[in-house]
Amino acid sequence: KADGYYSDPKSSCRSYFYCMNGYKLTYICPGRLIFNGTECVDQQKFNCTTNSNTCTNKTNGYHADETTGCHKYVYCLQGFQITTLECPDGHVFNGKNCDLFKVQNCSKTT
Repeated sequence: KADGYYSDPKSSCRSYFYCMNGYKLTYICPGRLIFNGTECVDQQKFNCTTNSNTCTNKTNGYHADETTGCHKYVYCLQGFQITTLECPDGHVFNGKNCDLFKVQNCSKTT
């Protein structure tokens, strides 16, 4: 990508990237601010429509993404999805880490 700021579409506008010379730096807006494409602003000043927020009513920390069969998981902070992570092939997120796939209920986190 060209040098500049880019919203992270997986973070409900909470985080953004700065690209420079092929390198990517990740930033998180402070408090409950969201990134509007230019700067971090109050939520009432920008309508974030890039991604549904899977972290509503979830505690801070890692949570399995049940829509992917737990192959992916998200990091939630203050009710917002900060990032999405993916387990290696043949692995699923068990609530703590990526583990070899076996039949289990991935919705329970500890």
